[in-house]
Amino acid sequence: MLILFGSHARGDWVEVAETGYKSDYDFLIVVENSAQVSDVRNFSSWFDSAGTFWRSSRDAGARLWLKEAAFLLHQATERYYYSAILVHTGYKQRTHDIELLGNLAGEQHALMVDVLPKTEPEEKHLFDLLKRAYIDARYSMSYRISSTELATLQAQVLVLAERVREACLEKIATFCGANALRKDGHGIARLERGRAEPSSVRCGASREGRNCLRG
Repeated sequence: MLILFGSHARGDWVEVAETGYKSDYDFLIVVENSAQVSDVRNFSSWFDSAGTFWRSSRDAGARLWLKEAAFLLHQATERYYYSAILVHTGYKQRTHDIELLGNLAGEQHALMVDVLPKTEPEEKHLFDLLKRAYIDARYSMSYRISSTELATLQAQVLVLAERVREACLEKIATFCGANALRKDGHGIARLERGRAEPSSVRCGASREGRNCLRG
């Protein structure tokens, strides 16, 4: 079954003549096990990509390339949310708004509710720095972030990675069977040079013989 959804289905698609931008066509192809296999593969790809961006942020921060590190951290955050929403819904959101992505992820699993805190003024300030980094860290001369602020946000995103991993492994177990899941040998986070960093996710073939991703 092929289902048209998104902006073209709603009738509010965008076409900008000046830039040539046009809204994508969004189709949902409804199948059985192969769709689950695709979801798991895509989740693994996005989750591992997020870890790469997190490590790049750490390395840039160590060189005091703070604005670049903030942008890379935003990309890590975005990808962790993408992977979480993808594995729970089968759909990757087309937005860079990490606040919206966080809300959508929280709707799927309690572990992903309010992982990046925004209650206290300082928490709001830090979250705003991370949210604005997608644009301002690259293009605004007034964007500033300190090494301490960056380190705090990196630690928060590492917690997000752990929460996303746990929630998604739980969901993937319903696809593959609990015995099909394995970690990468290092647990949820591994230590490298005395600091924790994200690890990857793999899913093997289940004993029940269901179609799933082989690591």
